Amino acid sequence: MLQVKHILDPGRCKTLQEGDILVRIGNRDVLDMKHKDVVTVLKSCMQGVPTELVVERGGTFSHP
Repeated sequence: MLQVKHILDPGRCKTLQEGDILVRIGNRDVLDMKHKDVVTVLKSCMQGVPTELVVERGGTFSHP
């Protein structure tokens, strides 16, 4: 489980909040990935192309 500690680019991640738990990035389930692997998935997202993030916030799933 990877919890968001700090948002490096809040302009690109407007609805992401510190404390969110990353569940899925695009079509990749990242809930059980290690930090370095999630970073790799995020870096593989094309800049300027919207990517869906699914997060758990306050015990519920959300699509920011």
